[in-house]
Amino acid sequence: MPTPRPEPVEVGSPEPEAPATVTIANGASLSGAADLGRHRLHRIIMPAAWTAASITFEVSYDGTSYNALYLDSGEYTIGSSVAGASRSIVVDQAAFYGVRCVKVRSGTSSAGVNQGAARDITLVTVPR
Repeated sequence: MPTPRPEPVEVGSPEPEAPATVTIANGASLSGAADLGRHRLHRIIMPAAWTAASITFEVSYDGTSYNALYLDSGEYTIGSSVAGASRSIVVDQAAFYGVRCVKVRSGTSSAGVNQGAARDITLVTVPR
């Protein structure tokens, strides 16, 4: 009698996405926080209007203490040539391992750029 074959396992199937929205208030450069829970940031969806600026992040493991997100090369930055209105931008997921809560900044930690109106930014996440 032949050995039964195992059921095939689908490899590389997409994981469910869980979006959250943060808002940068009119005249401000830093959004409120989003608690990602057991998810990891995968991409951001930019609003239809955006005062030109790069994007950086403040992150927290506990939702209380926030710090600017840095890599070996410096502050994790999505340049202003990429961070434009009505764009979906993939982020480096490895940079967000261990991050539970995130804030989005218009500009850098040393030079924030105030937005000209309230801006809603969608954070698309995937399970860790």
